[in-house]
Amino acid sequence: DAVANGVEYSGYVAVPYNDTTLLPVNDTWHAQIDSVVYNGMDWDCPGYTSKLHDELAKYHGSIDAETTVGNILPTVQTGNLHIMVSDLTASQIHISFLRHTDANESEPLYAYERQFTKFDMTTLFALPNNSSL
Repeated sequence: DAVANGVEYSGYVAVPYNDTTLLPVNDTWHAQIDSVVYNGMDWDCPGYTSKLHDELAKYHGSIDAETTVGNILPTVQTGNLHIMVSDLTASQIHISFLRHTDANESEPLYAYERQFTKFDMTTLFALPNNSSL
């Protein structure tokens, strides 16, 4: 069985948790979901965390990279500057960035609004090292 874990950390503590000991504890905006560990944007962001909960619960059992990129992130509106979604099973990553300052202002601004580029990591890691770079 897959195990999901998280760590509450600061300069003073490092507290591991999982889906049954989810932190921070707050049933009004950070409810537990079976086999899921999540935090919306930051440790104490009720608005993002509750919206993320709703989307994770909605797609629970069928979440993949495409669902995350196409449905979850745009709905929660998280990932303004940069997003990387990793599919470790398929050895792929999906990346999006904020619109460049030189780009046309008619283009979407935030990373979650923009096109994602998918990379096959097996292929990338198999490329020979180019020592001239």
